[in-house]
Amino acid sequence: MDHLCDGEYNCPIKDDEKECSKMFYCEEKGATSVLLQYTCDGKWDCKNGADECLEACMPGETSDVKNLLKPGIRYTLLSIFILLLISISVFFRRFTKVWQMVEPQRPERSLPQFLLILYSCCMAGYILIVLCMDLHYQGSFCIYYITWRASILCQVLGVLFSFSTHGSFLVIIQMSLDSLRN
Repeated sequence: MDHLCDGEYNCPIKDDEKECSKMFYCEEKGATSVLLQYTCDGKWDCKNGADECLEACMPGETSDVKNLLKPGIRYTLLSIFILLLISISVFFRRFTKVWQMVEPQRPERSLPQFLLILYSCCMAGYILIVLCMDLHYQGSFCIYYITWRASILCQVLGVLFSFSTHGSFLVIIQMSLDSLRN
């Protein structure tokens, strides 16, 4: 009885560890089990990290245990990336025309358009890097989740996302206010 639900298989057919409700069973050869309280704690108790790869361990609506991006979000981001590239192209053509027409005394008229192109490029870069990281982690994201969240790249991407969204928002407000004044 001492070996019942102790996390180690002691019986040839492993009956001593079956139906132990407080245990998580590692999915590896020769592995035993882990108390449920030690799952999702950021520390690998199973050799392959399976105790950290449960749905309950992955907070948020964009990631799952296998991928940085859920498939629906991946396709949405890819679509946004393509639209951003088209928008940047259109804005850039318009910007170069406006820049050529602006008198040297009034360059401030083209500054908002330039900033909008800059922020759009930052967002496109952000989306491209996130899509590449999704491909890199595909199928095994849960194992790298904590490493990813603590990485410099993840932190830089957070700043880049904030910079591009807040900047775009402010420029659009400024352009709207300028159009109301004129």
